Amino acid sequence: ITGRQYGLFDYYGDPEADRVIIAMGSVTEAIREVIDYLRAKGEKVGLVAVHLYRPFSAKHFLAAVPKTAKRIAVLDRTKEPGANGEPLYLDVIAALENKKEDKELQKKVEKSAQKHILGAASVFAGCLGLGTLIAKKGNTSKILQNLSELILAPGSKLFKNNEKAKNFFNKYLSIDFAQQDGKLVLSKGQLTSCVLIGGAGYFGASKDRGKQNFLETLFRFPVVGFYIITGSELFEKGFKKLLVKAGKCKETIGKNLQVPSFEELGDLAKTYAQKNGTKAADEFKKLAKQKTLISGVPFLFSIGFMGFFVAGISNVFTKYRFEKAKQSNTGKNRIIQEKQQLPPAFKSFMQ
Repeated sequence: ITGRQYGLFDYYGDPEADRVIIAMGSVTEAIREVIDYLRAKGEKVGLVAVHLYRPFSAKHFLAAVPKTAKRIAVLDRTKEPGANGEPLYLDVIAALENKKEDKELQKKVEKSAQKHILGAASVFAGCLGLGTLIAKKGNTSKILQNLSELILAPGSKLFKNNEKAKNFFNKYLSIDFAQQDGKLVLSKGQLTSCVLIGGAGYFGASKDRGKQNFLETLFRFPVVGFYIITGSELFEKGFKKLLVKAGKCKETIGKNLQVPSFEELGDLAKTYAQKNGTKAADEFKKLAKQKTLISGVPFLFSIGFMGFFVAGISNVFTKYRFEKAKQSNTGKNRIIQEKQQLPPAFKSFMQ
């Protein structure tokens, strides 16, 4: 409507300016007038007006600064006594110091992303082709039939004489759907495949971000993936065994550690009421408390364990990376009083 356009960083002045001011807010209007006055006298000056400060985009900031700039002045809107420098000044220094590193990292990440996209597309195409082949030739091909059985029931195919191994592999590696109340639901095997495929991409991305990030992922991902697949199931199973040994919740925990659903508690309460000569409502309350205890305690424990573990691992590695970066970059990425340690673009400005 007004004809004005605003970018993240707007440049005003000589395209080949050797002196540039970086500022934001109403002061930029006065600076524009000064620039017009100096340019009329033949001086090469310019202004980078910051319109979006947070998040600070170093990429767009560097694109706005003329490559010919030799001196840069940063005008902040705040004064922070005791700090290494004001916010905008620190961001500008960091952007200029990391310019080369950012470009190299961007190229590396771009190349890695292309590789992973190509790999994912290849896997998808292979799965689609295999599925089509099985659908068309599965009835007549013994090889495809064996392959289908391996995909849908790996335990039955590989461990015919080992019941425990067969059940384990069928539960956690079969990519067939599970059934619940007559409906198809996501199976543990499908969750496992999703976690493994997602983990491959996750590890690839963390590797691109550096060794320490990769190590953090290496410690954290297995536990997170394990919890995604099993949930609180294993905690609940162990808790049931403890209750059985302690002689607790006998009315609720049956053979093979089976626990009735809430829908079944009503009928079970009536059975115990007739057996014990009590009221069904009282028996139901008792059973409901036991059911809540059996399911609730392992669930809360698993959530707490996961939260503290993931937060703890992240905290340890973050501190480690910080200390390592602090040791290897002492004096960098902060306002340094000695001219020799200032970025090249600031040396002449400080003289």
